[in-house]
Amino acid sequence: MVAYRQDRINNAICYFAAEHRRRAQKPAYQTYIYKYLALFDFRILQETGRPALDIGYDAYEKGPVPRHLYDTRATHRNRCYKLVPEGENSIIIEPSKRPNLEFFSAYEIEVMNELLERFAHPWITTDDLIEATHDITAWKRAWTSRGDRDKVPMSYEDNFEGLAKKTQENLSPAEESFIVHKSLKELSA
Repeated sequence: MVAYRQDRINNAICYFAAEHRRRAQKPAYQTYIYKYLALFDFRILQETGRPALDIGYDAYEKGPVPRHLYDTRATHRNRCYKLVPEGENSIIIEPSKRPNLEFFSAYEIEVMNELLERFAHPWITTDDLIEATHDITAWKRAWTSRGDRDKVPMSYEDNFEGLAKKTQENLSPAEESFIVHKSLKELSA
């Protein structure tokens, strides 16, 4: 859908990892990065109607997790960052090069920096980010309707209240933009 989509995802991960390490003075474990990505993606979605990265997420008890990144973490390779195993269950995301922010608008960079200003501190834990992602409407809807499953796919559409029932006149600009985005995505599939 968006040209350079994978470059945007990789550079967002690289930027969050580099800035988290610099500002918080501690490694950027995968959980931090997963939560930064979800907070970024869903905030941009809520404000503009278009997800910043358009990543597929699954709802877990500890919040949204980018499906493809999680499923390929053992074999994932790219030029922007590397995944460094630490211990039995931990992975640190380390930038391999300087992130290229030319893939992002000034507004998107501002949102990324606002998230880092809020969460990239030595005293902030993954639990703090997990709690923040529990405020994402799409996560709440997916998680409460999961039944007995450990994870369930999330839908960007679920971030908008009653979208399917609204008339054109009652749509917010962000909702209208999302409907166009969704339609174009379906046409290109």
